Amino acid sequence: MQNFGPYRDEQVDFEAFDTTPLFLISGKTGAGKTTIFDAMVFALYGTTTGGERTGNEMRANFASPEESTSVTLSFTHGGRDYLIKRSPAQLLTKKRGDGLTNVPAKVSLKIFADGAEVDELTKVQIVTDRIDSLLQLDANQFRQMVLLPQGKFRQFLDANSDVKADLLRHLFGTDLYLR
Repeated sequence: MQNFGPYRDEQVDFEAFDTTPLFLISGKTGAGKTTIFDAMVFALYGTTTGGERTGNEMRANFASPEESTSVTLSFTHGGRDYLIKRSPAQLLTKKRGDGLTNVPAKVSLKIFADGAEVDELTKVQIVTDRIDSLLQLDANQFRQMVLLPQGKFRQFLDANSDVKADLLRHLFGTDLYLR
């Protein structure tokens, strides 16, 4: 994460959880837990975990106009490695001349096989379609199934039994036992 939320230059390594299908990120209020989730969802889908902030609003207040905001996420899926880098639309210093310029949102999805880059996608809709197809989840489904953001936990607890059962069945892959 570069100038994203409260983070100037931060890396979070999830490799320790490779063998764990479910884990918890915990900490004090304001510690930046939700921003980690926001960064993952933003990298993959260009949005954040909830309706409170957009990706464009995640630019750090302390970032100078010379410093860009971006999130880079690397992951492995189906025997291939992926590296996605996404930047929100932002106001940055002009490369030539004085003043600021609006820099549009950017995305790059690099696909690797056997350590070599085999493709790079840079069009927002093409990247979105590839991520949806690859993960078999759109942004809303990813938020519901992969993340249980703080604030939504109460919603989960208050949901009726059928909704909880469906969610937990999907999370833990227990359809076999249902059949």
